[in-house]
Amino acid sequence: MRYSVIFSLLLCCCATPCAVAAPPVLQIATSLSKSELSGRIEQQLQQAYQQLGYQMQLVRLPAGRSLQMTNQGLYDGELFRIDGVQHEFPQLLQVPVQLASIKLLAYVASPRAQELQQWARQSDLRIGYVRGFRLVSQVRFAGKALPVTTLEQALGMLRQGKVDVLLEDQQSLLSLLPEGLAEAGISAQSGVLAEAGLYHYVHQRHAAIVPSLSRTLQNAVGGHKH
Repeated sequence: MRYSVIFSLLLCCCATPCAVAAPPVLQIATSLSKSELSGRIEQQLQQAYQQLGYQMQLVRLPAGRSLQMTNQGLYDGELFRIDGVQHEFPQLLQVPVQLASIKLLAYVASPRAQELQQWARQSDLRIGYVRGFRLVSQVRFAGKALPVTTLEQALGMLRQGKVDVLLEDQQSLLSLLPEGLAEAGISAQSGVLAEAGLYHYVHQRHAAIVPSLSRTLQNAVGGHKH
């Protein structure tokens, strides 16, 4: 009897432990373009979701398409968007913690900087920007709009003379120009065109996690301010 008890104990000790259930996965959409800003926000959200017991899986899509698909419930949220998109896409809930802020500027080839000071009034100009960049919709200009899929494409078109003006936020553009604007032969026209805070959004089916996610994100963002 004593030996059977010992044998049973040995079996228990050697048995393969029960598998731990994997955390639920949330698919979060974001644009195709990468920058230091988007990388920092991605890290903050990865950590916040991990603390809440979720695994965040990033899905990169053209910026305009991802909003439509997330609003339809095909994805669980948007990594970040400007304040106010919830009014146009009512299925998206804003997590009320500002993650960063951006300013929209107009960029031109440096040799044309003087010539294009009044670019917004010139109807013969080609204005490039990333399709789905909602902040651009706040800017009025007379020229022809030429939206493209990625910032890399938009920057290439400016350098090749295929667009006359590029509308973009400074942080994202500089992430593609480590040498700096001047060395790249690009100038920012004076004046901020628009600015907005950036927020994380989730589909409304995840409304229950918004309060706890807000608290967790607030701690993360507060600890990374500089």
